[in-house]
Amino acid sequence: ASATVLQRLVSKLDKERLLVVFTARPEDLSSTGVLIGNKMHLPTLDDEASTELIEHIVRQHGRQIEASYLAWCVRVAEGNPYFLHELAKHWLETGQEHHVPPSLSAVLQQRLSRLSFNSIQLLQTCALLENHSTLDNLEMVLGYPAHDLLRSINELASAGMVSLDVTDSGSPGAGRLRSRHDLLSDTALMHLALPARAYLHRRAAKVLEANIEEGGDASTLWSCAKHWQLAGDVTQAFRLAMSCATHLLEAGLPNDAADAFGKALAYSTTDADSLTILEGQATAHFRSSRWRSVIETVGYARELKNRLRPDMTAYDELELMLLRAEWQSLNWNDILARSLRFLVADEASPSHRIEAGSMALMMLSFQVDSITPHQ
Repeated sequence: ASATVLQRLVSKLDKERLLVVFTARPEDLSSTGVLIGNKMHLPTLDDEASTELIEHIVRQHGRQIEASYLAWCVRVAEGNPYFLHELAKHWLETGQEHHVPPSLSAVLQQRLSRLSFNSIQLLQTCALLENHSTLDNLEMVLGYPAHDLLRSINELASAGMVSLDVTDSGSPGAGRLRSRHDLLSDTALMHLALPARAYLHRRAAKVLEANIEEGGDASTLWSCAKHWQLAGDVTQAFRLAMSCATHLLEAGLPNDAADAFGKALAYSTTDADSLTILEGQATAHFRSSRWRSVIETVGYARELKNRLRPDMTAYDELELMLLRAEWQSLNWNDILARSLRFLVADEASPSHRIEAGSMALMMLSFQVDSITPHQ
């Protein structure tokens, strides 16, 4: 639109001495149709200047901005003064962080409208895969022919919307094609309808799960679980989350397993699944001697189990772990009394009664002088 105005202006005033000063992207200069004389290239602002600009705008309103959000603004604006100004103004007006201001959304929407359909889909897939947007993964998720994928990569790179991160990991497909910033990713994903986004998450989950089977790391597993969840398949997400936590526990990494069980709670949709997770987490805490965490986790699990299975006996592994944890917490008198009660409980299993008896003997060895005959 601006180029059209300039063309008409120049054609109508062709007999006048006329100075026109305007800005344009390098790729747009050839399409203006305007005779261009002297050109001055304006580089982007560096991080220091970008930081100074935002801080100056914020100080004018008597406000202070968090360092982490300031760094995010500098990163996503990529030295564009207009972006920096709009991000600062949006935060001052709304208090919202990590959000696309309407003014920038309109600019980004206009830039995306110039892209081909395949290129937009490639950008959306890069945004959705995040740290796993390797060239191999992109090929498998989209299934584009090589020449179509090449055309889309070239179009996005020429528009300054993607960059290629090359690592020295030596693994196949280690090069990662990433969106230039979060604002662009968010705007691209806004073009996806919910069913289409769910389908793309499903495609990503299948590709990442294949990577896991070939020796993927924990990061890939958790990303895969998240994609299954966002695809609407919570069963698959829960299965993967539990698989990771259980594997860590069996591998002798109880601290990591406890954290993994905690993450798995996000993929639980039923009380029964939550109970399974809490039982696993209690075991992980127990094996890592985190006694206070054992007591807390067993408390949650016991409450849930009583609600789900009120007719089941309380003499189980959870109770034994709780006894040992409380013993480590020096609550000896109560533990001794409960251990002796478990020892003679007919409904308890033989192994449970033996464990309770061993616990009682340990307590007695510490407190023999304080034990009365009726105890």
